Amino acid sequence: MSLPAFLIDFDGTLVDSEHIWRNAEYTFLGSHGLPWSEEAADRLVGGNLDLAANVIEDVTGVRFSIAELQEGLQEIVRQALLVELPWISGAETLLKELQHLRARAVLVTSNYRYVVEPLFEALPFSPFSMLVTRDDVARPKPDPEPYTLALARLGIDGSDAIALEDSPAGVKSALAAGCHVVGLGPLVADFSGERFRPLDGLKGHSAAEIAALFPTLGRAYANA
Repeated sequence: MSLPAFLIDFDGTLVDSEHIWRNAEYTFLGSHGLPWSEEAADRLVGGNLDLAANVIEDVTGVRFSIAELQEGLQEIVRQALLVELPWISGAETLLKELQHLRARAVLVTSNYRYVVEPLFEALPFSPFSMLVTRDDVARPKPDPEPYTLALARLGIDGSDAIALEDSPAGVKSALAAGCHVVGLGPLVADFSGERFRPLDGLKGHSAAEIAALFPTLGRAYANA
């Protein structure tokens, strides 16, 4: 019997990239002579380039295409991550454990494939059996499509999967797809329900301990 799968977000869940995105926003918009603020940056947390285009237009009055944001804003982020991958505490350890257990792990991210694929190809281990990126879906988080696609590609339903998310959009997406969801950090503290569990962070928590938040899934990892 296969272990329940882990479907894992990228920004804020695996890597501490919020400050990188904020710096990139100021750099990109400043290069166009446009204003930006911490309040505006807060509106983009957990979002994607589609959201960024809308918020930037709302704040500055200028509409950038997705291609322009890819070539400008996201390229700044990509280059920074290529220099150093700022792991969230406990994230790298969890990925290595999942690989050791031969558990199914899938990256489910609103980033584009050209951003994240080189990062994981450069690692000395291979944490994911597949990547589901913005390129793969018509409707990004909070729509359930990213998670329903991951589940379909694995050939399982949400009852056999644990999603790790740190943003409201990600939690909504995973819950709507039927996954068990572990919410990490303060941004998702208000969620509740039978398929949702909060966790302060990944540090010090094994795959078995995370799975044990849901008793029916935890038993499989306890015996692994």
